[in-house]
Amino acid sequence: MKKRQEERNLDIGDVKNKKAVEVKDYSSRKVPYSKEIRGELEFDKKLVEKGWDVEWVFKDQGPSKGLEAALKSPPPIKITILK
Repeated sequence: MKKRQEERNLDIGDVKNKKAVEVKDYSSRKVPYSKEIRGELEFDKKLVEKGWDVEWVFKDQGPSKGLEAALKSPPPIKITILK
């Protein structure tokens, strides 16, 4: 039985330098901690464990409290909020 290969489309990814940026643009509300976003976060945390520098950039609105807590939990992911 083959193990399902995980896939992730990074908004900005530099494989050579192990850097990734995820951009979230939710101008009308904070970014929710939804099932889809939870999957992205789990994948990105695995990248951090492999030595990647991962940053999530939020435009206008930041993450919901639940998402912010998850981003900050080990291994933490950098958070930037652009106003």
